Amino acid sequence: MKRFVNRPASYGVAVRLLIAAAIVPFASDAIAELGASAGLYPAAWTRIVHAALVALLLLLVTIEQMFTLRRIDRVRQVALEDVRRSEERMRMQIDRMPVACITTTPDFRIASWNPAAQRIFGWTAEEIVGNSAAMLLPQPMTIELRVLWQRLLAGDAPASGANENVTKDGRRILCRWANTPLIDDYGRVTAVLSMAEDVTEENRAQVALRQAERRHRELVDQLPHYIFSVDADDRYIAVNAAACQTFGRPPHEVIGKTAIELGVPAEVARVWTDMNAKTRARGTIETVDMEASIGGSTRIFRAITSPLRDENGAVIGITGVSLDITEQRANETAVHRLMRAVEQLDEVMFTADLDGTITYVNPAFVRVYGYTREEAIGCTPRILKSGESSQEFYAQFWGELLAGRSVRIEYRNRAKDGTLVDVIGSASPLIAEDGKINGFVAVQQDVTAQKRAAEERRRFEESVAHFGKLESLGTLAGGIAHDVNNILSIILTHASLLERHADEARIAQVVATIKRAVQRGATLSQQILTFARRAEIKAECVEVSKLIMELGSMISETFPRTIQVTFDFDPELPSLTADSGKLHQALLNLCVNARDAMPDGGELTIGACAVPGESIAHLIPNPKQRNYVCLVVRDTGTGMSDETRRRIFEPFYTTKEKGRGTGLGLALVYGVVQSHGGAIDVESRLGYGTTFRLYIPIETPVASLRSQARPAGTVNGTESLLVIEDETPLLDAVKTQLRACGYRVLTANNGPEAIELLGSSAAGVDAVLMDLGMPKMPAVDLVRALRAAAPRLPIVAMTGYVDPEVHASVVAAGVACVVQKPFEVAELLRCLREVLEASAA
Repeated sequence: MKRFVNRPASYGVAVRLLIAAAIVPFASDAIAELGASAGLYPAAWTRIVHAALVALLLLLVTIEQMFTLRRIDRVRQVALEDVRRSEERMRMQIDRMPVACITTTPDFRIASWNPAAQRIFGWTAEEIVGNSAAMLLPQPMTIELRVLWQRLLAGDAPASGANENVTKDGRRILCRWANTPLIDDYGRVTAVLSMAEDVTEENRAQVALRQAERRHRELVDQLPHYIFSVDADDRYIAVNAAACQTFGRPPHEVIGKTAIELGVPAEVARVWTDMNAKTRARGTIETVDMEASIGGSTRIFRAITSPLRDENGAVIGITGVSLDITEQRANETAVHRLMRAVEQLDEVMFTADLDGTITYVNPAFVRVYGYTREEAIGCTPRILKSGESSQEFYAQFWGELLAGRSVRIEYRNRAKDGTLVDVIGSASPLIAEDGKINGFVAVQQDVTAQKRAAEERRRFEESVAHFGKLESLGTLAGGIAHDVNNILSIILTHASLLERHADEARIAQVVATIKRAVQRGATLSQQILTFARRAEIKAECVEVSKLIMELGSMISETFPRTIQVTFDFDPELPSLTADSGKLHQALLNLCVNARDAMPDGGELTIGACAVPGESIAHLIPNPKQRNYVCLVVRDTGTGMSDETRRRIFEPFYTTKEKGRGTGLGLALVYGVVQSHGGAIDVESRLGYGTTFRLYIPIETPVASLRSQARPAGTVNGTESLLVIEDETPLLDAVKTQLRACGYRVLTANNGPEAIELLGSSAAGVDAVLMDLGMPKMPAVDLVRALRAAAPRLPIVAMTGYVDPEVHASVVAAGVACVVQKPFEVAELLRCLREVLEASAA
């Protein structure tokens, strides 16, 4: 770039040298001729010398001129470079400006556009430069805008203003513009420079501020109190509507006048003036009560004034509010009556000063806490601390009060005699007229009795809710057991068929495996029914000491050596009429839980003792038995929280890690105890171990189903049997087995079909084999209908699950025997043979 700029100057110097080379010889000869003709050269050589000097002088002058022109050209290039740099800096400054900088040609086209303009209006420079500036206007140019533009093109002074513009995305914004014409050296306007700022939000804020001021004014005017402001000369500068009504003049007649000029009595005006003077002098809020005659009646006012300050903090006037306290003074008598009522309150009430020293207690305080007034006044509320609340609790409590906030809490105090008192209390700071806290007031309601009643009610509701959960689960377990046992019966019956016709050892092995799986399923069903308290109890005589020793022998061999097992029971304990297997399982579950709670070892104690029924009335209201055996399992393990202790008997609830527990163990324990008519109690604390106590009545009335015998063989027959079963696969299997044993078999899928079939062939049916859980007719109704059709007909029932009440009802209706599913075919044949022979006898 530099070589290109200097190239014309080099050409000029060369041209000048050529011209000088051509002119200097001619000029030298001409000067020499003129000198000779004038007789200036006495000799020829002087002429030559003179010509040479002249030529040299001209040459030197020419060279000097050339160098001077060269320097001028360099200076001009430097100046041009400075101008270019200055323009670049100006462009950078314009690009960095936070406001839009736009230049517009006289024909109203945009010539330049900085980034701020792009940010405000949305168009890029490439999109808008060269286009009409009318793009920024929401509508065609108005007359006012045309006049302004013509004035700018005429070179008038800069113009500014605000008008609405439109952005690229169609939004309308309000912009503040400053326009300046750009004039060249010849006085012509070459462009207009405009700076624009988006003031949309500023305008909205101003509108909102004006609206807020208007609402504030309306609010002040609606207040019944007299609100005013005066200047340094006590002349009113602002008043609300209530104050104007007091003076009986509109606002414009009040502003600028003093109280005396407005007709206020001299003595009242003097009080106001003195109050304003104190407010100015002290710079604080002042309050004065005074009487004034308004409308022919004497009213009492309380004037409150505060200094009005300027932006520098100097007091320039007074702002005040005057309150009519006539009613307040009239109510002071009522306040005194209220204080007398406080003395008769059932709620505790006391006051304390800023240091917390008790200054007043009402009679309820004396009655509830046992301290006399003389003992309590002068002490602090610390005499009531129960020790159950933390220091952080009291720190937060007093922090709220000292911050000027009221506190309402429920907590526990201690009376003079040491008894605990539950209270719901509220405490509030007492604020003096100067706005400072000078004491506190507390009101407390003694809710000790209500708390105890609520706790008892909560425990009762928890027991009811827990019982309801287990009852619902029991219903579900009953249904599950019925369906599962039906399926298992189908499997077992078909397995028996397979075994009957097996010729190879492999088939016999498969059959044996199927039978074992069926028995496992039946055991699982019994476990589900046990924790749901729906399984029948196998009543037998249980020696408690023998039960505990058998359990102890098992766990001593299997539990870690780090756990010390001890026994604590009376060998002469009376025997129980109970299900030994279920009690054994319940105690074993408790011992396993105790082992898991002592991973690092500990002590496990298993004990038993006899207790009277009245001693456990809190667990069993109105106990039916006089004496109970208490089975105890105690460990020194990790213990439980209150939340865990409340939920341990819920089915499927467990605190063990995944894979180490199903949550059925303690629910099963609860079901076993409840099915025996007993109760269970738990004591536990985190870090201090757990104690379970199972209370089993010594005299337990037990209704047991018929024990299922396992005969060694089968007994065949030739009688005619009616089999009623809604499960077709099971019906077919039973029919095949019975026919294979020699019986004649009729079948029905439901009760109505069986009754119809029995009515058409009553003489040919010797016994009925029926399922207790079928559709279309309840089991009791079906039994009664069958007995009505054939009174001497023996009936054998099959069931996957039988409720004790249903069992009793069908037996009473005429069922001779109930066979529990899943069953061995031999057992069914034995039962049929017994009832058939009994019927024949």
